[in-house]
Amino acid sequence: LSRLGFLGYMLPQIIQNHKKRTAEALSNTFLNLSLFLTTLDMISAWCLQWGWPNQIATPILLLLTITLKLQKKLLTTHHGPLQTVDYELQQHLQNKSI
Repeated sequence: LSRLGFLGYMLPQIIQNHKKRTAEALSNTFLNLSLFLTTLDMISAWCLQWGWPNQIATPILLLLTITLKLQKKLLTTHHGPLQTVDYELQQHLQNKSI
């Protein structure tokens, strides 16, 4: 059940980052810690032969964490803070045209 919670909070964040073309809300410290702990959790799940839900969920969680880390790196490198303003302006203009 806790694995589903972790999967549930990452997917909307990945989608929102992609829509807004920014990942400024993500903390590097959180992402690094999450990546480290998820890797240890995956190793534990396989070495200690935890149940199959853990053995399946931890690699998925690791991939999602890596996706967030890559989004943070790529979107922060190529887009500045004005990208968020552009997105909000675009949304405002779309709402006015409707």
